[in-house]
Amino acid sequence: MIDDAQFTYVNKGAWSSLFKTVAMWLPSSIKFIISATHVLKSCAESPVEFEWLPTLNRQRFLLSDAEARQFLDSEIGLRSDMKYESLIQCIILQCGGLIGALRLSVDSLTAEFKESYHPSENECLLYCLSADALSQMTHVFGSAHSFPIDARFRNFLASCFTSGLTAAPPILESNDAISLFNLQKAGILVERNGLIGFSSPLAQQYYIQWLFPYRSSTPPESLHALLKSCIQNFSPSLLAQSAVDGFPKEATFQHLLMEGLAKFTPPGCAICPDLLKVCPGEIQTGGCLFYLNGSLRWGIELLVLGRDIGSHINRFGDAGNYSKLAVKDFAVLDFRVSSDGEPTNVERHVKRVSVFFKAGDFSQCKCIFGLKEDVVLLNLNM
Repeated sequence: MIDDAQFTYVNKGAWSSLFKTVAMWLPSSIKFIISATHVLKSCAESPVEFEWLPTLNRQRFLLSDAEARQFLDSEIGLRSDMKYESLIQCIILQCGGLIGALRLSVDSLTAEFKESYHPSENECLLYCLSADALSQMTHVFGSAHSFPIDARFRNFLASCFTSGLTAAPPILESNDAISLFNLQKAGILVERNGLIGFSSPLAQQYYIQWLFPYRSSTPPESLHALLKSCIQNFSPSLLAQSAVDGFPKEATFQHLLMEGLAKFTPPGCAICPDLLKVCPGEIQTGGCLFYLNGSLRWGIELLVLGRDIGSHINRFGDAGNYSKLAVKDFAVLDFRVSSDGEPTNVERHVKRVSVFFKAGDFSQCKCIFGLKEDVVLLNLNM
């Protein structure tokens, strides 16, 4: 077996000899398996001789949920002291069936807790969702990606974050077109029925560093301070453009909040968007959970028009689906509209942040943070 073959792609003579000379005198019973990570890892094209070789594409490296569970439960899977059901569920949903991601998830957990027998369930989950664990996925998703250049490509990728499957722009600047091709080649983006989206939550989190490269050098003072900065960074024009029946789509708020979270948190803070897809426990509907790992360990659930807000708050309780995340603080961020922009008589809660826009005007908003009596006026980024 030739592993990490991409590192020797530049040695054209050796590859030519392997295919044209060595193959002539080796018996037919001897086979070569060539394992390589795509061009995004080595920045060198594969030898032309590879074109006629039988290959295994991405689909051949995908496991079903049942097969992924069988691997994690096996002797070569998770250590016996880490086989928590919540951790197994999280890894399966994060990796989306990709064998390499499953293998690296197990290896990184083993390395992280090599001197710790029987790490707690919380410790394992927090590491699984950390920036350190994400950094181990270079071998699966590549490292030579480029930053989006044109606004159309950035908006398309942002839409993939918040809306799932999205139609690719018909025309892209040449470098962005190459980037889109490479993202699909790396298995970060996949095509389904003519639409494109992220292949898995893990791939989505991995690409954040390129989509939002400019992070803060310091952590925010508090969760409320972070939310204020994020809301003030919202684009009034984007909110207005996405309005349906007078109010912006929830996906637009998700997109803008994601931008703000990346801008106002440091690189060591892993941002897990839409963690509802991977959070242990029964499937919940409505809202969008953002989890900020690292030293912060904050949870933010976003919803519009106060839909079933009580259940959203309860999810963070001791018996809720999010309890195993062991958040240090959390907030349920509720975006609303009123005819004059003044807060209505909403029920206050220490963990609730209510944001009111005037109908048809998204240049400013008035906010109620927890139980504080003062209403806060925020002017948005013009």
